Amino acid sequence: MLRPVLTSSRYLVLAAVLGALVAAFALFAYGVAETLVVIVVLAVLFLGFVVSWDGSRNQLPIGAAIAMVIAALSYFLSTVKGGKG
Repeated sequence: MLRPVLTSSRYLVLAAVLGALVAAFALFAYGVAETLVVIVVLAVLFLGFVVSWDGSRNQLPIGAAIAMVIAALSYFLSTVKGGKG
């Protein structure tokens, strides 16, 4: 009597697992998109500094800081995608 109920409940568990898988992929895609919006904003910000450069201030620290942020985001994404072993 209990066996048919338990046997048929595996499909309910399968639906939950597939739903969680779809949600995980959606959240990963959202994170990648957000990390891209940030890199693009930083690139536009740096190009704004380059275009409005008056020659008096040094642009190397600004470019280096933006490069470090992009490198940190790239490292984070590669660690999350590849797993931490």
